[in-house]
Amino acid sequence: GTSIYTTITCFKEKEFIKATMSDKEIENFLALKPIRKGRKEGGNFYVWTLFFSICAFSGMRPGEVANLKIDTVDFGRGVFILEDTKTNTPRYVPIAPTLLSALTSHVKKCTDYLFPSKQGGTYKGVVFDSVDWGYNFHARLKRLGIKRKNISTYSLRHSFITRWAGEDINIFKIQRIVGHQNIKTTSGYMHLVTKDLTKAMNKDPLARAKLPLYERKKMFRELAFKLLEDFA
Repeated sequence: GTSIYTTITCFKEKEFIKATMSDKEIENFLALKPIRKGRKEGGNFYVWTLFFSICAFSGMRPGEVANLKIDTVDFGRGVFILEDTKTNTPRYVPIAPTLLSALTSHVKKCTDYLFPSKQGGTYKGVVFDSVDWGYNFHARLKRLGIKRKNISTYSLRHSFITRWAGEDINIFKIQRIVGHQNIKTTSGYMHLVTKDLTKAMNKDPLARAKLPLYERKKMFRELAFKLLEDFA
């Protein structure tokens, strides 16, 4: 019969599949603008955009992003220095080039934490917490019409790991960046990669024959370049 371990593993994989977001969904999510209904909204919306952007382009846990300080952003080496992590193991996380402009501008406005939690000008906590990011994350999902139940702020992290796994990046490098204590946790994401499956589907002769001429030419060019790279 099926072991309990196998059952749990299959369940987790199903949950992870539902919990990831497509590249387009993430792009649309981060591109949202504030809604103005007869009153001017503050700049906090754009602070949340930066918060979610760091989650999306670093693979960090939301709590790790919330606890970033000015002195943990090392622009010289191009890394975030994480000292307070879930596994209690400090690590470096590369700063994605797409974050540099907004991050540089934001850091200049900070005195200590990058994301201090404020409500009506009064601190209600030290930094953004799960209630803060959960509310703001799902408010954006609602505007985009995304209704999958398993989507959460952690989906930005799951999607990051899945993207990197799909690019054949060394699994140990991914483990170091995202801070998994066990390599088995990282390897679990390999089952979610669909890029190779899509390529395999495109090799189906019957399906390929039904493609428009320009699509067939495109596939031929990609194959030719791949062959040239293999012989280079």
